[in-house]
Amino acid sequence: MVSRLFISPFVRGLTTLSVGTALARVIPIISSPLLTRLYSPVEFGLAAVFLALISAVTPAVCGKYEVALVLPKDGDDSARVLGIAIRVSVGLTIFIAVLFALSGGSLARLLRAEAVGLWLYVLPMAVLTTGIGTALSYFAIQREDFGNVARGQMINSATAAALGITLGYLGAGFGGLLMGWLAGSAVTATYFLFVYRSALRSEFLGWTEAHRNLAKRYADFPLYNAPSSLINGITAQLPTFFLNYFFPGSVVGHFSVLTRVVETPLSVLSTPFSQVNLKKVAELANRGIDARPYILKASLALAAVVLLPAILLVSVAPDLFEFVFGSEWRQAGVYLQILMPAFAIRFIASTLSTTIEATEHNRLAAVWRVVALLTTVSVYLAISPRGDAIGLFRAVVIMDASLYSLYYVFIWWAASKTINRVT
Repeated sequence: MVSRLFISPFVRGLTTLSVGTALARVIPIISSPLLTRLYSPVEFGLAAVFLALISAVTPAVCGKYEVALVLPKDGDDSARVLGIAIRVSVGLTIFIAVLFALSGGSLARLLRAEAVGLWLYVLPMAVLTTGIGTALSYFAIQREDFGNVARGQMINSATAAALGITLGYLGAGFGGLLMGWLAGSAVTATYFLFVYRSALRSEFLGWTEAHRNLAKRYADFPLYNAPSSLINGITAQLPTFFLNYFFPGSVVGHFSVLTRVVETPLSVLSTPFSQVNLKKVAELANRGIDARPYILKASLALAAVVLLPAILLVSVAPDLFEFVFGSEWRQAGVYLQILMPAFAIRFIASTLSTTIEATEHNRLAAVWRVVALLTTVSVYLAISPRGDAIGLFRAVVIMDASLYSLYYVFIWWAASKTINRVT
């Protein structure tokens, strides 16, 4: 079945991205046992709060024009949309910088993250480098330069790991983890800027009638997709914020590491699959072909991929974490035993979620993300004050199973709307 799943160009693109992503993800996996011995759970928790703030904002940093630039058939139009995307990221960065200059201290107190200190004021630059790197990676996908996407990911991972380990040996504290991440993002953005410097000199730099028309043509992306993506980003980081507010710093650190351990290998497939899925479904939509048979086969393939790791981790996670990361990380394995089913269903639905964007049903995605935000806030507010992490994580599994099942229903509906579509 898998051998018949995709047409040849799709297979080649997915394979290239998968191999590159796999190599990039091997680096943090290998470096994790060193990092967990150089940094304590509390230090991982502090770094997680900072990175959660970045991750909450960056899904909307380009106004989702980075997704739109994959859709045009004309390469010059894609370059123009790239210019729009990066302009939006610069504008949002300036806005965040002003906001943090005025109220960064208040935000730290609100999150009970005063220990992060002046690092908060570095966040705008991190947002900018992430936005540039993200926009240019989608531009590479539009041009089918999958090798450049893979190389960018490897550069990011290698830089972050090398600097994080070096600064850890030098006793830099949680700042060493942050410096590694920030450097990885900046070096990756610089790499993409160099590779696509010719495109940036031409259609990117101007602002013509064609740019204005494209901005209007894809207006649904900043109007609906970007705000809903921002909501989605905030929703995804709510666990870190709630855990940091109601629980000891070690719980935040344990959650951060278990998330890293699970999501890193899963992203070896999910990240490239999701990106190439965007282009695949867009092509089906442009040709008026029903995307549901493809979505069904892709869903079964993704379920087969995640099933065995899920069973293994539920069985041996505490012992595995103690052996690999050290005795103080065993509790992270206990939490993972509970949360693994949630990771599995989220993996399948999230990987295929670009189907909604590819079919331009951005309002549908916005509805789900609002529902997810309200549900997540309600569950965490109801249970977190009790101080029972085990009970909280059990409730999260039930919540995620419900939310992502609904998400899949929306994906299936969007896939059905590719039939006889006229663009």
